[in-house]
Parts: sequence; structure tokens; C-alpha cells
Amino acid sequence: MLTHLYEFIYPLFSVWIIAGYLHLLHCLYIFEFIRSRIIIFLLFLPVLALEYYFSLHLPLDAPAVLTGMTRGWVILFVGRSIFWFTFFVIWVIFMTFVSKHAVVIKFFITQFYSQFYLLFRAERWFTVIALMVWLILYYLLTVENGMLRITTAMILPVLLSFVLLYHLYHFGGIGGLRKESIFRQGGVEKFLEYEKIGSYAIPRHPRGIHYDEAADALFVMFGATYGKNESYPTIIRRDLKTGRSHAFLSRNIRRIAFDNHSRSIFVAPWYEDFFFKLSMDDLKIIYKSHHQLKDILQTWEPMDVLKDLTANRIYIGNDAEQALIAYDSETGKLTKMLNLLEQGEVKVGGPVWQIRQSHRTRKIYFISGPGYHLFEVDPDTFKVVKKKRFKDVVGTALEIDDDNGLLYYQNGGLNSLYAVDMESFQIKRTYKGECHARRIRLDRARNCIYVL
Repeated sequence: MLTHLYEFIYPLFSVWIIAGYLHLLHCLYIFEFIRSRIIIFLLFLPVLALEYYFSLHLPLDAPAVLTGMTRGWVILFVGRSIFWFTFFVIWVIFMTFVSKHAVVIKFFITQFYSQFYLLFRAERWFTVIALMVWLILYYLLTVENGMLRITTAMILPVLLSFVLLYHLYHFGGIGGLRKESIFRQGGVEKFLEYEKIGSYAIPRHPRGIHYDEAADALFVMFGATYGKNESYPTIIRRDLKTGRSHAFLSRNIRRIAFDNHSRSIFVAPWYEDFFFKLSMDDLKIIYKSHHQLKDILQTWEPMDVLKDLTANRIYIGNDAEQALIAYDSETGKLTKMLNLLEQGEVKVGGPVWQIRQSHRTRKIYFISGPGYHLFEVDPDTFKVVKKKRFKDVVGTALEIDDDNGLLYYQNGGLNSLYAVDMESFQIKRTYKGECHARRIRLDRARNCIYVL
């Protein structure tokens, strides 16, 4: 029994102890604990020593060495060493170079395990199928026959994980249904369908929906995090009385702000150095303003926009380099900036988003992280008034209940929704249920909250 367990675990251990060591070098180099390229290359040498030891003591390789079949073993050892060196150059050297131009790499690559954890949870039974496929191939090829140790222990799990990611991203994951299945449901009918507007294809990923009661118009928002370097319809306005449609073209958007008082929309696309004020009546551009953050922020990836309830001000939350930025809503001029990353309130990687404002106090609330996760900010001084940590990386939804003095914070990694007292910033109640919910809405009339 112990022999079989040893034969199963040893190949996994021998591969992932080396991969873990290289990831440690990756973190040390990318966060500049080690700055010398000579030293980082010298620190690769233990990988060769580890590979030599593990190759020499593999359960099915060791007898071959003892019987004199050394030439084939040497060829395998050289091949494995070349693989590890290539992996080292890509993972440690190249990724560090890329991170200097895209700071978000420091979060998504150094903490890749948290992304895979969420992916595996989201795909559920499909994850189990992928796990079974991996176990069968690993056992048959490596445990039973001593073949393809690095391939089955490391490369195959990564490839299967990308299959899960593709399934989630392009097919909606395990909850995704074909259109025909959706429309066969009782009470469900197709209201509008856009595949193209003119020669522009509509992205596959909806970002939001908004109904303008005053004009009886519907707005639908779309985006695509990855894709070609070109504009496409991200906001579509449909006049429900006349059937006429308008579209705003840009690159990827996340959350936008509607201001009924000025009949305006504020939108800040990714990959562009501008944000826009649009007319709610026909999506015409009222103004286009530069973000005015050159040499201040390396990455401009707006995740959320909020119009102040009373002041001529909009707030934009930035991703990767977490900052809350205030602009004059009439002129687009930069007025204030709160750089959470620079102040050490958070670590690199997450967004500032889910921005909310209290009707009673005008205080601003938002989610960020990793580090502190929930913030209260004075909109006039732009100082952090309160902050709180949770057992989380980055929260995924926030709702405010002014009447009862509560904030509802959705945990991004655990199945927990917290009711947080706005005064003490302490958790009053934890609701167990959905993990990583992206939408929560308060129903004041029924005194309940909806979680999607």
C-alpha cells in the first residue's frame, strides 16, 4: 500500500517542488527583492540539482540506471533540464519584463492559484470531469509506465484548466444554456437581439442594463476584456416607443454612470486614454476628456463610474493600480485622487469598484483589495474615514441600506454575504449562500436582498 502511494505521489512531488521553487524566484524577482539578473540566473542552478536527484530516484527510472542504461537516462535528463530552463526564462525573466509595462501581471500571475480556485469552483461538475481525465492519464502514463512525468504532473493540469476557462468564458460555464433552451421556458420571450449594428459585431459579454423611465428607453451595455484592438458597440440605446436605436462605439467597458438630472451618461473605456460624457437621449458625445494621469498611473483600466448625488463630480475606480479618481462632471477636469496602492492600503492587483454613495451623509463606499477590502471615504477631503479587512481577495458586490445603516458586502472567494454596520464597520450578520455573486440588490419594500 505504501509503495503504491509512494509511486503515485513521488512524480507529483518531484515536479511541483521544482515548479514551486521557480515560482518563488518569480515572486522575488518581479517584486524586486532580487534585482540582479546574474543572481537570479545563479539561483536557477538548484533546479538542475533537484531534477538530477529526482530523475535518479524515480521509481521506474532507477532500475534502468542501475542496469547500465545511462545513455537514455542522460538524454531524458538533458531534455527535462532544457524544459525547466525554458520555463524559468518565460516565468521568471520574461514575466518580470512584462510586469514593468502591465502592473496587473504582478497580481494575476503571482497569485494565479486564487484565479484557478475560483475557476474550479465556478465549473463544479465539469471540474470533476477534468480531474478524472487527469487522474486516469497520470496514472496510466506516469505511475504505471514511468512516462511523461512533467507532462502529466504539470503541463496536462494546466491545459485542462485552460479548457475549463474557455468553457466558462465562451459558453457561460455549467449554467450556460443555448438560446433555444432559454426561449423554450415558460414566460420567456425574445425582446431584443443584436448581433451586428452596421458592420460592427456586438461583443458576447453583457455588462449591464438600464431603463430610462422618463424617455421610455432601454440601454444595454456590452464589453470584451480580450479581443482585437478596435472599437465596437459598447452602449446601445433603444427607444421603446419608436424602435429607433443609437450606439456608442469604444473598447471594453465595465460599469458606467447614468445621471438623470443632467440627462447624461459617464463612461470610461479600457485601453483608451479618455473618458466620455454622453447624452442619454441619443448617445452623442458631450465631451471627451483625457484622464490626466500620465506619469501618475501606469495602468488605466476603469472598473466603475459614479456621479455624485449633489456635487458636479464623478468618481472613477481604477483597476490594477487601485485608485479612486474625482473629475469635474461639467468640464472633465481632474480634481482629486486617492491612490490606495501608493498609500499601502492594498496590494497590487485588484480594482476599486462597486462605488456607492450614502444619501444621508454623502460618504463614498467601495470595494478594493487585496489588503483592506471595504472603504469609507469623505467625498470632500478625499480621505479614508473607515476601512475593513475580510477573509477575501477582492469582493464582488456591494449594496447600501441607508435607512438601516448597513452595507452588504459579497465575499469574492467564500460563500458569504456580510451585513456591515456603517458606523462601527463591524459585521452584524453573515449570510451563507452564493460565492462570487456579481449582483446584489436591496428591496426596501419587502425588506429583503436579492443575490445573483
